[in-house]
Amino acid sequence: FGDVDFWGADLAAQFIVDANLSFRVSGSYVSEECFDFNNDGSCSSSDDIALNAPAKKGSFSGRWADAASGWVFEGQVRYSDGFPMNSGVYIGDIESYTVFDANIGYRLPMAPEATLTLTASNLFDNLHQEFIGAPELGRLLMLRLQYEF
Repeated sequence: FGDVDFWGADLAAQFIVDANLSFRVSGSYVSEECFDFNNDGSCSSSDDIALNAPAKKGSFSGRWADAASGWVFEGQVRYSDGFPMNSGVYIGDIESYTVFDANIGYRLPMAPEATLTLTASNLFDNLHQEFIGAPELGRLLMLRLQYEF
């Protein structure tokens, strides 16, 4: 394919405010999304190599957990930049998207080893596609009962 030259960075940090409250932030960057070897201005040729991933993406979340009451609340926003995709017959452009996730957890008082959690991925039902050839994704709700022993 020839020579390619690119670089990237991933950064993440967690800020613990107190015993109950914390925040997280993360971001990723890569210098090239596509290597346009035929210089036609797109990444759709069999000569081109696409990373099939965004150049920029990031997230921010906040979490409040109270061990005494058993409640946990968490919210997160995730962003992914648009990017070209070229993988076999799956060729096209993925649009950028932002989604919000949330979860609520409760440690059951009658069984302290058990936690009930409701998770909403893409809470506001922002239909988006994360890969060419894959269906659009919308809201996903999950209810989980976790038992630790």
